[in-house]
Amino acid sequence: MTGVVHSDRIRQRGGVRIEYIVAAVVSVALLVAMTAVLLSVSDRKAKRELVRQPNTNAPTGRRSGPGETSSSATGPASLSSTPQSPVVVTMTPSPTPANTPDTPVVVTVTPQSVPANTPDVPAVVAGTPQPVPAADTGAEIAADPLDTLKIGSRPQGNNWSFGFEGGIVSVQQSPQESTRCLRLLDTNPRATVWAMRKFPSQSQQVGFECRLRIGQVADGYALAILGGDKPAVLLLTRGGELGCEVGNGEWHALQRYEAKIWYTIRISADVKGKTFNVYIDGVQRGEKLKFSTAVPSVDAWQVETPGKTAGTLYLNSMKVTER
Repeated sequence: MTGVVHSDRIRQRGGVRIEYIVAAVVSVALLVAMTAVLLSVSDRKAKRELVRQPNTNAPTGRRSGPGETSSSATGPASLSSTPQSPVVVTMTPSPTPANTPDTPVVVTVTPQSVPANTPDVPAVVAGTPQPVPAADTGAEIAADPLDTLKIGSRPQGNNWSFGFEGGIVSVQQSPQESTRCLRLLDTNPRATVWAMRKFPSQSQQVGFECRLRIGQVADGYALAILGGDKPAVLLLTRGGELGCEVGNGEWHALQRYEAKIWYTIRISADVKGKTFNVYIDGVQRGEKLKFSTAVPSVDAWQVETPGKTAGTLYLNSMKVTER
């Protein structure tokens, strides 16, 4: 019995030891499982926090959204003669689950270069007369500044002649301008007012320039370059147009005109060839027009009001040149 009892105790002790081992193994297995669960939860939480946090490698405080560029740009590209540098925009994509460093996406935008100092080219409308530079003027033959003359007076000297049947010729303040002018005030509808200025006779090339203002639209205002008492060049108003008589009295319209508007008139005459060009406000309106009268030389210019209606004519900046 003693041996048996002894043998049973041994079995009981051995059974206890196996149970302890099994319990220990189960405990370790549970601990490992719980540790794995905790690590998984912690890893997921860390990943969510990483998604929420901004990327510190980005150039701005927030991620650029669709259609946005990085705020690190310093402003619009300068349009100058310096070659344009490409604008580099850095956009960082959202983090991926793997612990892989974010790779910036580089977008290169090259602004269109605009050449500096490029002159504006005005549009040319077909059929519209374009400004043509008048021929270079030569030395002055006769010039009459009026700003030194008193208001109400007239130019003096043997070179000047005036006709007062229809009214008064006098120096006045230029309307709409700071200069003084020669005003022909015609108050008699049946008479004219005129002014003539002689200059040394010219038989080759001669130019005449002035500023002209007509008070009323009417027929018969005249500007002429004379050879003796005959008009070589004769500009007239007719039917609301400024034109000239050429050849044997043929009418040639130059352009329409308006009352109370200043016009710059320049006549470039080839006395030897008996032709002339006309420029109005820098635009060539007539080229190689025939003289009204084929005179051998010219020696005066004259302006005149209509003989059939009252009116006012203003004139300033008159000068005669060699061409």
